Amino acid sequence: QDLYKEDSEAVMFSSREELIEKCNWYLKNDDKRIEIANAGRARCISSGYDVVSRMKQWVGDIETWLHKTYEDQ
Repeated sequence: QDLYKEDSEAVMFSSREELIEKCNWYLKNDDKRIEIANAGRARCISSGYDVVSRMKQWVGDIETWLHKTYEDQ
């Protein structure tokens, strides 16, 4: 819940019943569903949670590890 703002960037639930209720509500409320989806996606990208950002970090970590490994030899 700390990654996204509840009900503005992501929809959260704590029970099966609540999940079903929210799914049904959002299926009938396209504008709100799309608004939350867009806000969540924007937060994902701006916070670096997206695949491209994570892969860049991963590649950087590997490069750092490789440099340290070969410097020690």
